[in-house]
Amino acid sequence: MSFLHCLMVLIIGGAGVACQPPVTEKVAQNIQELSPSKPKTGPVQKSTMNPSDHAPAPSAISPTFTEHLAPVLLALEKGDTVRMVCYGNSITNGYKVGTYGQVARPYPEVLEELLRKHYQNPVVMVQNEGHNGWKSNQALAQASALVLSQKPDLVLIEFGINDAYSNFSVTVFIQNIQQLVQLLRQNGVRVLLLAPTPIHTSYEAKVQAYTPALARLAEQEKIAFFDLHQALLLRLKKEGLTMTQLLPDEVHLADDYYAWIAEAVFHFFLSF
Repeated sequence: MSFLHCLMVLIIGGAGVACQPPVTEKVAQNIQELSPSKPKTGPVQKSTMNPSDHAPAPSAISPTFTEHLAPVLLALEKGDTVRMVCYGNSITNGYKVGTYGQVARPYPEVLEELLRKHYQNPVVMVQNEGHNGWKSNQALAQASALVLSQKPDLVLIEFGINDAYSNFSVTVFIQNIQQLVQLLRQNGVRVLLLAPTPIHTSYEAKVQAYTPALARLAEQEKIAFFDLHQALLLRLKKEGLTMTQLLPDEVHLADDYYAWIAEAVFHFFLSF
C-alpha cells in the first residue's frame, strides 16, 4: 500500500488497516552502527553528516494513533498550507548556554527548513513558542493567548525539565499536560507530545519518569507521541560524544546540537 493511499485509508476511517512504517536499509544500518565508541575529546564540533543519516531507531519511535497525524502529513504532501507551533520551554526556545539569548538556529527553525525542502512545500510554517523556565502549568494558562490565537494545524508540546526542578509529581505534570491537550483538541488542533530532552543532573530520574506517563497519555487521548529523550541519547551514542559536550551547562544543548531535535522530529514524521 502506498504512503498516500495509507493516509487516505486512515483519514476515511480505516484505522484497522496496518500502516506500519517500513524499516529501510538505511535505518537498519543506523541501528547496527549504534555500538559503544570511545568519547571524543576537545572542543564541540558541528556535525557534517546529512540529517538523513540520523533517523531514530524504531525503539525511539512510538507511532501512537498514526491516523491522528495523517491529515497533517497529507497536507504536507499536497503542498497545502500547514501551520505548526512548537510550544515548550527553553529547549524549544533555543537557549544559548552562557547567555540569556537564543541560538542562531533553534529547532523549530531547522524543522521548518527540513519540511519545506523534503515536501517541496514553501507554505509550511513552524512557529517557535518556547519560553525559558516555563512549566506545564504556565503552558496551560497561556495556551489560548499564545497558541490557539495562531490557529495551528499541529502543536508540538515539549515541557518537563522545569517541572522536574520544581518537584512536580508525575501526576501533577500529566494532569497539566492532559488539560492542555484537551484544550487544543477541543479547538480542532492536532497534537504531538515530545518527551523531555535528557539532562545531566540529579533531576534526570524525574525527567525520565515523565516519559512513559506521556506515552500513556497520548494513547488515552488518541494523539501522537515521540520519545525525543531516547532519540537524543541514541544520537549521542552514535556520534561518540559525551553528555558534557552535548549539554555544556548540564541542561541546555550546545548551539549546533539543537538541530538534532529538529532532525529527530523530522524523521519521526517520515516514519509513517
